[in-house]
Amino acid sequence: MSCKMLEYKLNILNSLNMSVEEDTEDEVSFNLYGSNKSITINKVKLREAITIKDGPVKEVQVKEEAKTEMVAIDSTDMSEE
Repeated sequence: MSCKMLEYKLNILNSLNMSVEEDTEDEVSFNLYGSNKSITINKVKLREAITIKDGPVKEVQVKEEAKTEMVAIDSTDMSEE
């Protein structure tokens, strides 16, 4: 089910993206709108990174660590720099 969900999301991203020359069978690229950057997803590595287990994982309660009180710093003699 998780693999199907990832495939579905990847298909949605593919349908939203304009055709990119660098796309191959093993990689897909997306432009990040509003910037001059893009991302490339290696489909082979994505498939290798996902492991489906036969049983559920054991869930445990996270132990909360004691939080320390923040000490106020005197800023009277500090400049804005």
